[in-house]
Amino acid sequence: MKNVKLTYVLLPVLFLSFGIWTFHTSISQEPGGTKASTFMRLKLEPMKGVLEGIALEDYASIAKNAGTIRNMLLDENWMVVQTEDYRRQSEEFRKSVEQLRDAANKKSVDGATLAYFQMTLRCVQCHQSLRK
Repeated sequence: MKNVKLTYVLLPVLFLSFGIWTFHTSISQEPGGTKASTFMRLKLEPMKGVLEGIALEDYASIAKNAGTIRNMLLDENWMVVQTEDYRRQSEEFRKSVEQLRDAANKKSVDGATLAYFQMTLRCVQCHQSLRK
């Protein structure tokens, strides 16, 4: 029963993650990619690592990759634009990363999955905002 419940949660997350990966891949192939877009693409590797950790219930991997993402938030390249909206969205993203680390430390696959979904949703919302 637990596997069925997990499947209902992970399947939409996998599809959403694939969509984000496809979006980021198309951006990187555009001529004249910026340093900021290259930096943002680097975020994809630990995001994939988190998803793999969730699927395998590998809490050490989830925590490690969440820590990598958290460290990226501290890099000056993170602040692509200097607006209040972008700062707010970055703060919301940071909170979801912290929730992910907490869930990994508590060995809660449901909590980690929810935090990963929230983190991914924040990415999508921010990119939509930046495109406007």
